[in-house]
Amino acid sequence: MPDLPVVVIGAGPQGLAAAAHLVERDMDVVVVERGAAAGTAVSEWGHIRLFSAWPELIDSASRRLLEPTGWAAPSTGYPTGSAWVSGYLAPLAEALGGRVRFDTTVTGVARQGRDKVVDSGRRGRPFVVHTRDRHGAEGRVLASAVIDASGTWGTPNPAGADGYPAVGESTASDLISYRVPDDVSSLAGSHVVVVGAGHSATHAVLRLTDLARRSPGTRVTWLLRRGSAASALGGGAGDGLPERAALGTRARRAIDAGSVDVVTGFRVSEFRRDPDSLVVIAEDGREIDGVSRVFALTGFRPDTEILRELRIDLDATLEAVAGIASEIDPNIHSCGSVGATGARQLSQPEQGFFIVGVKSYGRAPTFLALTGFEQVRSVVAHLAGDHEAASRNELVLPETGVCGGSGDFDTASSGAGCCAAPSALQISRTPTALDPARSLTLEIMTDSIPSVLFVCVHNAGRSQMAAGFLREFAGDRIEVRSAGSMPADQINPIAVEAMSELGIDITAEAPKVLTTEAVQASDVVITMGCGDACPFFPGKRYEDWELDDPAGQGIDAVRPIRDDIRRRIEALAGELLA
Repeated sequence: MPDLPVVVIGAGPQGLAAAAHLVERDMDVVVVERGAAAGTAVSEWGHIRLFSAWPELIDSASRRLLEPTGWAAPSTGYPTGSAWVSGYLAPLAEALGGRVRFDTTVTGVARQGRDKVVDSGRRGRPFVVHTRDRHGAEGRVLASAVIDASGTWGTPNPAGADGYPAVGESTASDLISYRVPDDVSSLAGSHVVVVGAGHSATHAVLRLTDLARRSPGTRVTWLLRRGSAASALGGGAGDGLPERAALGTRARRAIDAGSVDVVTGFRVSEFRRDPDSLVVIAEDGREIDGVSRVFALTGFRPDTEILRELRIDLDATLEAVAGIASEIDPNIHSCGSVGATGARQLSQPEQGFFIVGVKSYGRAPTFLALTGFEQVRSVVAHLAGDHEAASRNELVLPETGVCGGSGDFDTASSGAGCCAAPSALQISRTPTALDPARSLTLEIMTDSIPSVLFVCVHNAGRSQMAAGFLREFAGDRIEVRSAGSMPADQINPIAVEAMSELGIDITAEAPKVLTTEAVQASDVVITMGCGDACPFFPGKRYEDWELDDPAGQGIDAVRPIRDDIRRRIEALAGELLA
């Protein structure tokens, strides 16, 4: 079947990467995407920032395809889903041109003239990909091979703890969402429940606790199926993904501040509708009442309905590709300890058919974009007959230190499988000592110079003014740093003017990017609007100062911000130098 194209299902990160590798090897490819544009699913969570940095989110063949067009790869930072689409996926789809068919839904994949039962002549027949366009017109595409990169976004898990929708869950669907919320302002003053222990649930909890701080009367309840919240809070310093570590850090702060009620061992069995609210009921009979809105964020599962006429081998537990299940089991692995999975592990009884990307992982939450890029590189090499390249391992992953597995599901142990959070990071309203000499609240050693890092988004206003004040007040008795999660090109000139009014010159400073090394080298880390971007290390003191952003404001508006910073710095310097 050399004259037939390879059909790729899905124009997401892995689907487009597979197409780029096929083009690089001069193989015909057709990408079929149900959405109207590249990365449609990613766009739906476009307000969420990824844990992986830009260099880990760009496939090698895709980079080589894009660079001749004048596209320049972002080199630093952690993009949101929207930025990933606009800065990479959309340009990649444009470079692939007419090979990508949008607004086309795959309704089934089979062997031409053979249903699942028929053996005779099966391997010699091409694949048939059944499609339906946005107007309802049906079609077929013959293919020499098929790569299913359709993902799992369309099939979220229910809130019900046994894997099925809880009693009343379907009828209460108007009050239950399975997506991470963006704008939560309409929920001010209400009781909101989040179900789930993963990163999506943590994102939702943090958005809601921010709302609760701004809008008194807003109540947030976080329901966890496990007996401990440790796994939901990440691996701290053991996490090789700083953005994910920062998420856990913020969740710890919210819990310690009393901004969220955490209920462990709560397995949802029923939703009961009262006249104006919901009651959420657990298997053990506990009830959470007066609930206005529920966010059920319990993961995803693959939809294999379109593959029912193919012979595929999926793991009975994870619903992952059977050949990789033992390598990705969240009870054993984190997303940074999984091995590389290539064409050999992803092969199916149906020769020439592959499931790749997050769908290949089934229900396992241990997937990273880098893993998927390595998958498609190997699969395409296999389809091209380059078996040496297909068997080669080119994957390098961070050791992440956390996992999403069941661990000790029923107990309140701090452990969670093999990748538990460090035992010193207990959940409590009082910081827990790491050892007698140093605790999570900083104890400055008398024979060392304390160091402070100020962090804001652009490192152009608030953090620069804070650093300027501290240098002025403390001289060389405190080491001062500042950085930004998305540094600007230059310092805000109004901030410079405001500081010069007090005789402090910050004109020589320049915005710098926030690095893990800067955080690790500092004793005190003070964030000003970007705490979610700051890596967490045990033994550091973290504070978040709620300050207005001087960006775009005139001198009259910036002076009060400057004076607020000065008062805080005076108190901080007095404390550190006491």
